[in-house]
Parts: sequence; structure tokens; C-alpha cells
Amino acid sequence: MEIGDTKENIVIVGGGICGLATALALHRKGIRSVVLERSNTLRATGAAIIVHPNGWRALDQLGVASHLRETAIPILSGQFHSLNNDELKEMPVGKEELRCLRRTDLVDILANSLPRNTLHLGCEVLSIKLDPITSSPVLQLQGGRLLNAKVVIGCDGVNSPISNMMGVKADKIFTISVIRGFTSYPNGHNSALSSD
Repeated sequence: MEIGDTKENIVIVGGGICGLATALALHRKGIRSVVLERSNTLRATGAAIIVHPNGWRALDQLGVASHLRETAIPILSGQFHSLNNDELKEMPVGKEELRCLRRTDLVDILANSLPRNTLHLGCEVLSIKLDPITSSPVLQLQGGRLLNAKVVIGCDGVNSPISNMMGVKADKIFTISVIRGFTSYPNGHNSALSSD
């Protein structure tokens, strides 16, 4: 299906984890939506993602958790290292599910679980305005096409046409940065460091 000058009830702008999960959640409730992704391929920024217990409950509700558990690596313990004070602390994991999975696995399973013709790759939204008569959002797409919507959900980041329409401007995108590392030792490891 080609997106042209058409009408859609729900349009989700952005085909990353958030946009795909939103579309799948709506689909599971019997609500049709369309996802517009400007890239010509699915992308996953970053290599891995740590999914906490509440995330696994959400993935269970979406119907994709059992497949993702097959490749996700359980996290049984961990350490927290603050760069501010060089202090190393044990990270409490508890008994609930905490796993690390590849972002590409998550994006792929979400996209593949959507009905056909939901995800439109290579479909860039240039601007969004409200129709002066109906007050409905009108998206201008690359190539001059227009898409009228009842509801637009922005999952396309802070520097996006949706953010611009809403007047959201971030002076600094990242005021706090976090770096997470994950290492798997399938045969265990010696805590004593050795040097040659």
C-alpha cells in the first residue's frame, strides 16, 4: 500500500522501539494504526538493552517476550561504577527477571508482529499542521504527499516535526549521560586481575 493523499485514524511517526511497540499494543487491542519511518530500513541505535521486570511484563502483554527470552541473556548480578567518585557498588538484582537483549532482536520481533501494511519505511514527515477547518493534524510527507489523521503519536525523537509542532525544544539533549556495560562469563571468571 502506498501512502498518498489519504486519511488515517492513527498515525505513529517513528519506527523505532517506541513506535513499533505502540503500534503493536494498539493492534493487540484491535485498533489499526500506521507507522511512518523515514529510514529505508529498520534501525536500532545501540547494541544491547537491559530489560527490567516491568519491561518483561510489557513485552509479555505485547506477545513477544517468549521469543525474546530465547536469545536474551539473564543478568544474575552486577556492579555499579560511578565516574564521579570512582566507587564500585554491588547492583542488587533480586529474584525478578532482568535480562540483556540485542536491540535488533527487539525491533525485528516488534515489526514482524505487526499486520501487513502497518509499517511504511522511507516515509519521511516534513511537517505537521492543524487543518484550520477540522483542527485535525495534516502531515506533509516527502514528495509533497499529504496525510490527514485523527490522532498523531510522535515517537521520532526530540528534533522532529512533532516536537516542532508542539513547541518542544531541548537546549541540551543530554544533560545526564549513563554508560552501561555488560559482560558474560559463561565459564565463570576469576575476580583477581592479572597482568602480563
